[in-house]
Amino acid sequence: MFKVYWTDIGGESCHENFDDMTEALNWMQELRNTYKRTFVCMASENPDNVTKLGVADVDADYSWKKRR
Repeated sequence: MFKVYWTDIGGESCHENFDDMTEALNWMQELRNTYKRTFVCMASENPDNVTKLGVADVDADYSWKKRR
């Protein structure tokens, strides 16, 4: 799922949902170029994600070192 956010001419925040990334990107381009909207951005969420969401600290026993 993809969500496109933008600010309209009156300064109101707007959004629209998309299932297809290409459609979302095309809509973003149209908002910027045709409708002259500002603060156009996109967020995505993978409904099939199997990993833990967010950021985690490194374990205390983590000892990786860069080798040259």
